[in-house]
Amino acid sequence: MLVGVPTETVYGLAARADRLESVLSIFEAKQRPHFDPLILHIPPTWNLDTLVERGWVLEPSSLHIGSVHRLIGRFWPGPLTLLFRRGPLVLDEVTSGSDWVAVRQPSHAAFAHLLSILDMPLAAPSANRFGRVSPTDAQAVLDELSGSIAAVLDGGPCEFGVESTIIAPRDDGEWTLLRRGAVAQELLEHMLQKPLSTPNLEEILAPGMLKSHYAPHTPLRCFEWNDVPREGQVPARIRTAGVLGESLQALEVHSKTLSGTGDDREAAKNLFRTLREMDAQGLAWIAIELPPEGRSPGLWPAIRDRLLRAEFRKM
Repeated sequence: MLVGVPTETVYGLAARADRLESVLSIFEAKQRPHFDPLILHIPPTWNLDTLVERGWVLEPSSLHIGSVHRLIGRFWPGPLTLLFRRGPLVLDEVTSGSDWVAVRQPSHAAFAHLLSILDMPLAAPSANRFGRVSPTDAQAVLDELSGSIAAVLDGGPCEFGVESTIIAPRDDGEWTLLRRGAVAQELLEHMLQKPLSTPNLEEILAPGMLKSHYAPHTPLRCFEWNDVPREGQVPARIRTAGVLGESLQALEVHSKTLSGTGDDREAAKNLFRTLREMDAQGLAWIAIELPPEGRSPGLWPAIRDRLLRAEFRKM
């Protein structure tokens, strides 16, 4: 049985992670390719030893045991996903055949309570068709997957509005940032006392690593801060544009802002909801002003990441 569930990040599509038919039904409902792995969501009391290769991370001889315990103590429950060498009980279909398994402990009260009642890990990717805009409320789940799921647990709007941050330990004791998300990179680097490296994109180890993702049906174009289309620069075939960003508001009447005060938490919470609203306008395209690269802390890098991946689908 597939159920839409609220999390603090985005709504998920949850199913039992220990049953092959349940895991496969997630891929079918989302039209998700089988090379894109899933995240396991665990109850607060769940023993990680049942999911992780014994001795690699959680024993005293591990290079990472101190870092792992600090990260879990600080960010679990919450929007941080950790990659571990997977144990023998984890299905190949969950990890897409990889030796790594992604695990997190969600903090949303309703989902955490459900996990505690079931007392088992659930696989729960975002509750949308593959590659499309993630849902941040129950109605968006129904708009995407009505007829393919049994129910939606309505937990209200999501707190963060972007997916969890995913990091992975390396064999040399360093860490890799696989997906930007609701935990800012600078917070993780401060806790680890070392920089996060960039991933090898040849191997998909976690969700959100594909170049094209999070895309509305309406073609989307991104513009750097102050690099905006002026009269005469917009292609003649483009007659209507949806607009996000203060300095783009004069281009067309269909304009919205993610945050009128420049607050990254507010902007992240509004991102996917706003894209869905603009996608329903029947626009020719959507123009979006990007947060400045390299100069914006907090959740702005995650917002920029989502927009660039949404743009990658060619117009």
